[in-house]
Amino acid sequence: MQLSLRRIGDQNLYYKESGRESSLQLVFLPGSLNAEMWKNQIRYFSKKYNTVVFEPIEKKKSFEGEKDALRAVLNQDHLENVVLVSNIISNSLLRHFEHRKNVKAVCMTGKLSEIDLPPKSVYKFICSTNTRKPKLLKKTLFSEHTNYRILKEFAEDVEVPSYEYIESFFQNMDPKPIEKPSITVYSSEDRLSSLKSVREVEEDESIRVLERCGTFSFYEKPQEYNKALNDFLTKIDQELEDERIFEAQEKNHSLFEFEKKKNKKIKVRP
Repeated sequence: MQLSLRRIGDQNLYYKESGRESSLQLVFLPGSLNAEMWKNQIRYFSKKYNTVVFEPIEKKKSFEGEKDALRAVLNQDHLENVVLVSNIISNSLLRHFEHRKNVKAVCMTGKLSEIDLPPKSVYKFICSTNTRKPKLLKKTLFSEHTNYRILKEFAEDVEVPSYEYIESFFQNMDPKPIEKPSITVYSSEDRLSSLKSVREVEEDESIRVLERCGTFSFYEKPQEYNKALNDFLTKIDQELEDERIFEAQEKNHSLFEFEKKKNKKIKVRP
């Protein structure tokens, strides 16, 4: 997926937008990962919605850097009804932006359990080993049932974030529930998350459970993930449409009452 270096607001960042006219705009958050991780969602949802992916420039690769980048993205006037879509790492960014008027809903992927980031040397060893030997991903981030082709593709697509980059997200994990309409897509074999931890921030009716996949369900089981997200978007879209109809009716009613009162004040001379 090719992103262009753009100036968005006061930020330089790598950016790609489908530009499709739509009632909702989907913004996919990197969470220390490269945008290629969302390729299956961009390919699918760009047919119906305006989709946005971005990455901070090298010197701003940190939690604060992504926060600045997302703020610039959301400040764009044409993004009026945004749904934020996050992975297990970028979930922590949502709390800083859900209060915005143009953010209508959020979709989270799992919830990071209370685990510690391993030492830097261990982290680098695990990452380098997993990318060189994709089969080992079944022991860490993916399900044991996942096809090797997907593991190999992931190892080729992923740009392993620096230790400092991902550490900045671990230092900003926030367990507070989301107040805007939301769903959380939880994977039954996600070793970094648990259903118990998800239930700390999400009601059962807003949890979608995917079987036989791990931490990156959107990459591992894109069709199932996309269906869960699409069903949610359809619901949000309908609620916005109902809201627009109600506001139009209220406006027409107010105009009718105004005209009625105005006509009463007009005195007809004999």
